[in-house]
Amino acid sequence: MPSLLHLRTSPAPRETLPSFMSRLAACNNVSLQDFAIDMGLPLRWTLLGRADGIARLSEVSGLAEDEMLELRSWTSIPVGSVRMQFRGELMVSRALRNPLMRGCADCLREDLQASPDVPLSAMAMHGDWQFRETSVCVRHRRKLSDLWQEANLVARQDV
Repeated sequence: MPSLLHLRTSPAPRETLPSFMSRLAACNNVSLQDFAIDMGLPLRWTLLGRADGIARLSEVSGLAEDEMLELRSWTSIPVGSVRMQFRGELMVSRALRNPLMRGCADCLREDLQASPDVPLSAMAMHGDWQFRETSVCVRHRRKLSDLWQEANLVARQDV
């Protein structure tokens, strides 16, 4: 199925679905919320992994099924009121949902250096950073940095 967007990006390794959506919005020079409205995406439902939102995002982004499955695997998906599924495992939501966004400065710097002209559409948030108990980047073995804190799920994901 052809993409609706001419300005696109590809998913990064270990990237979360909200990060990809936010980078796609940045590629098109709009906020995450405006992007969702413009593309007819039910934003909150898509961020929570609902099938209708995922299908529409696949359509507008031109992602292949395997790319979308990989993005979803690195994204915590609610299962009931206090559980999340992540990488095929069931976990307590508090282990994954945190208002404090953290990341590896080295990973983000590498993303920026690879695409210095479009920094917001280049820097990806990784799924392994969202664990409350994770404090070190698995790739660089450096302490994760606190990036921002936001209680609202939608605002928190709008990089």
